[in-house]
Amino acid sequence: MSQVNLRKQIQVRLEEKRKLSSARKSYFLLLLIANGLIMLTLLSVMFLYNPQSIFIPVGFMASIALLALLIVVVWKAKYYVREDDLQTVKVYIKVALVIVVLHVLMLIFGVYKMLGELEAIHRFNFGALIIFLSYYALNILFTAGALFSVLKKLEHYEIHSRNGVDINRLFVLSTFLFITLTLFVLLAGL
Repeated sequence: MSQVNLRKQIQVRLEEKRKLSSARKSYFLLLLIANGLIMLTLLSVMFLYNPQSIFIPVGFMASIALLALLIVVVWKAKYYVREDDLQTVKVYIKVALVIVVLHVLMLIFGVYKMLGELEAIHRFNFGALIIFLSYYALNILFTAGALFSVLKKLEHYEIHSRNGVDINRLFVLSTFLFITLTLFVLLAGL
């Protein structure tokens, strides 16, 4: 094979890789926008059927603080990926996993307290609230799966300074969770 043909093949493969990466990014953003619209719709339906403000437990407030901490931890991991300090990134991702577990525990505690308080409200419709919180829990599981995926890719050296797409997606997911829960708490408490 001549040197020119080999260079052409390399250029073609690099261009295909760029197109695939762009398509994955667009796909991820499209899914995130659709997910946001679904969450917004569920919030709207919940407040349409229950116009009064509802009790927001301390567990939800603590969850917001944990999600803010998750954003900071993932942002620091993203920084260390750019520096190629993968051992530090592994530590930050493991800390992020612990934060997600604590977040789930706080939400379970918060939902338990919230449902106890809401039973006293006459004619409160629990359907939309349960659906919203279930869908939110599904998003948390998706984020936990993304964390495990990043951890696995770190161990196989698939994430490095020139390939930090998965860390960027994880940062966007954690920010999405933070914004969604903050909107819920702000809208529900008003």
